[in-house]
Amino acid sequence: MADWAAGFKIIATHAGQALTQLAGLVCQQLEPLPDQGNGPLVFRAQENEQNFIATLEGFLHWDERVLWSMLARSSALSERERLPTLCLLYILFPGSYRPLGGQFRLRVGANPTQALWFREVCLWDLKPEPWWEMFPGLMTMFPLSGHRLEPAAAITLAAERIHRYAKEPKLRADFQTLMALLAKMRHPDLDVVGIIGKERMKESPLYDDLLAEGALLQCRDDVVRIIQLRFGDKEAKQCKKTLQGIDDLDRMHELLEHAVVAKRYEQFRREVDSASE
Repeated sequence: MADWAAGFKIIATHAGQALTQLAGLVCQQLEPLPDQGNGPLVFRAQENEQNFIATLEGFLHWDERVLWSMLARSSALSERERLPTLCLLYILFPGSYRPLGGQFRLRVGANPTQALWFREVCLWDLKPEPWWEMFPGLMTMFPLSGHRLEPAAAITLAAERIHRYAKEPKLRADFQTLMALLAKMRHPDLDVVGIIGKERMKESPLYDDLLAEGALLQCRDDVVRIIQLRFGDKEAKQCKKTLQGIDDLDRMHELLEHAVVAKRYEQFRREVDSASE
């Protein structure tokens, strides 16, 4: 998804209290710090009269390499604010994610040198509660949660709650579009725009991202289908997995052409590997 960090910041800015509650915090105060930059959303927080810094960061797919940047960033924030920093991680899709136990430790031999403690929130493990519906920002991620609804019903419910509780038209359109983008990634075969209603999203500048995301998913499916017809199921399965890491629509169109004209699957695979670099 294009610029997901910016999308998550929209959610966290307007639903920070709800997101921290998902992580087990009950904050009496939650004040965004100025000069956020391009990193996670940063709050000055208070729980049970304990002041601290909270960083909220959302990941479509987990990459353990970010632990290093989190370690450096949290240390810098604590030094600047003279407060402890708690990192809250929200992982939206399982992928290759494995539980980390909320710790990242560095050692030299048996001796510890640095450590980072954080809280992991895996959306797919969360069972929605009634209070979620009061936070339209949180409902953008409802289709990715551990609800027990059919996908179309979950998208419909989230769209209706966002429409009801988000009062500002542009923000409401942003929430609807962010939810549609996430739902489309989770259920690429569903007509997400048709379920929500495109009129609910047109005021959002993110709407073009939704159209591009849909075009990318369709082109990716077309490539896989051609590979399946020309070279077989095994190759198609391998191809589908590799193509997940390519999010440039123009490059995907090029791969579609290669899928049609390649004489051997290995020839096509070399093009995919080159596009993935």
